[in-house]
Amino acid sequence: MKTDRKKTPPSLLQILTLAGVAFLGMILVIWLISLLLISRAQNEQFAREQLSLVENEVRDIRRQLENNELLLREFFADTLERAELYDSNRQIQYFGKNETMQNLKKIRTYNPDSGVFFTGRADSFLIMTPVPGSGASFEPHSWLEENLKAGFEGFHRGSWTPVRVGEKDYLYYLFYDPGQNLYVGDLVETDQLLNSLREAVYYPHAFVLKAGEEEVFSSGTSAEGDLAYAYPLIDTLSLKGNIQQTASIWQRVAPLTILLLGLLIVSGSLVLGRVLVTRYAKPMVDLTSEVSEAEKDLEHASIREDNSTLEMYQLSTSIRHLMDEVVVHRMAEYEHQLKDQDRELLMLRSQLRPHFYLNALTTIDAMTYQNRNEDIRRFLAALSVHVRYMLRTDESQITLEDEIRHIDAYMKMQEIRHPGKIVYLIDVPEDVSDIQIPHLVIYTIIENCFKYAFGAEDTLLLMVQARPWEDGVCIRVEDNGPGYPEEILNLFSRAEGDAAGAASGETEEKNLTPDQKRHIGLRNVIRTMKLWYGRENLLKIHNSHMQGAVTELFFPGQRSGAENG
Repeated sequence: MKTDRKKTPPSLLQILTLAGVAFLGMILVIWLISLLLISRAQNEQFAREQLSLVENEVRDIRRQLENNELLLREFFADTLERAELYDSNRQIQYFGKNETMQNLKKIRTYNPDSGVFFTGRADSFLIMTPVPGSGASFEPHSWLEENLKAGFEGFHRGSWTPVRVGEKDYLYYLFYDPGQNLYVGDLVETDQLLNSLREAVYYPHAFVLKAGEEEVFSSGTSAEGDLAYAYPLIDTLSLKGNIQQTASIWQRVAPLTILLLGLLIVSGSLVLGRVLVTRYAKPMVDLTSEVSEAEKDLEHASIREDNSTLEMYQLSTSIRHLMDEVVVHRMAEYEHQLKDQDRELLMLRSQLRPHFYLNALTTIDAMTYQNRNEDIRRFLAALSVHVRYMLRTDESQITLEDEIRHIDAYMKMQEIRHPGKIVYLIDVPEDVSDIQIPHLVIYTIIENCFKYAFGAEDTLLLMVQARPWEDGVCIRVEDNGPGYPEEILNLFSRAEGDAAGAASGETEEKNLTPDQKRHIGLRNVIRTMKLWYGRENLLKIHNSHMQGAVTELFFPGQRSGAENG
């Protein structure tokens, strides 16, 4: 009597291993035939082809420097015409600096290889292209400050000239206007400028950058039998280099080998593709379709056994036995997560209640003694808007328009409390005003500005701007205060995993410094944004290149992290 034994299907790994061994064997045979049939390639022809590439790269580098010079001339003329920069009033000068910085950002956006543009006066200011990681510790920044004070004594003007800044080599171009005592220039890092030339050829390649007869930059090492070249670059600069002429065995047999290997790869890919489609892709698509149907209707779901490969057989049988438990467990875990998030959101919102109500009553009392009846009426009107907004505890999300209306009322109260000490600008386009955002997050940032940027003797300048971002909106809040301390910038700029814990409040309270504890509002905002949108880094902070702190909040168009609670 014969026993009916079920044949075990081959595994996908076994199928691919056999096909791979055959494929590699054919490649080895073709390679050996290529070595026997192809004669030694003409090395000089290869080298001259690479020399043509070098000539094209030199032309591109020259064109880039000429374009930078043209941009610099336009920027120089624009800066001379910006009268606000030279006004004795610091507030007017502040807006001039801000417009100049926006102009530099625009130049950087459309010309990312333009280098570091700068403009400044020895007695007034230094403004330069914003560079990631730049600031007071940025070497060109310190170098520019020192030479600006010295009037760039001994520096060439009106031509590209090499200079050493710290450990790096740069090319600079400088303009000067004696009427305004204004310097405008550009710094281009030599290594980055010539990087494309370094990578232009396949052979060992060495070149030097010369200013007149002096070598100011070099790359690579020369070898005997090199093919030499020399090209003028711009002004007094020129490039001189060598390309090694020794071709490798791969370069000698490359043309026919590539052709034969190409044909082999195409044919082998067709065979392997056929195997993968019939043994893996089609069964996987069928299984995926069955799983999708099972998620829609578990009661009538049917997962069939698949014997195309051992892996597909094990996978299909396991899914058939575990589908019900996996789906039920996932739904239960998701419901539990939503409940936890709703509880945490309520806790975070409870920490955002304002603490100035007693100060508001004291302000009203003081104004009664001063007979400021009209100010009292305006203050009470703004306070009523503020209180009504803060008591909307049943709403987890509101429109951007509602939040801005509340912020405007808050600012009006501060204007009445501190006459002549507050200047603010709110710029929110109507096309983004109906976007839904979490309650009180922008207001928390505004409160921080008054807490840390407002002084009794200085005027607080505050700008709130909105611009479209992805399918949502970006809110930028900028003040003219002392800016964020370095410790706070470091805390909120760590690597993503560490920053999420530190900023969201997961760091132990006893491990925080006093400055970090004072900025609990920022940590609550980050945690709230994380809970609502399920994304990191929706809050960014940095200091303005002129003065003050800059805070940016990014609100996606739809909430993805939790359901409205």
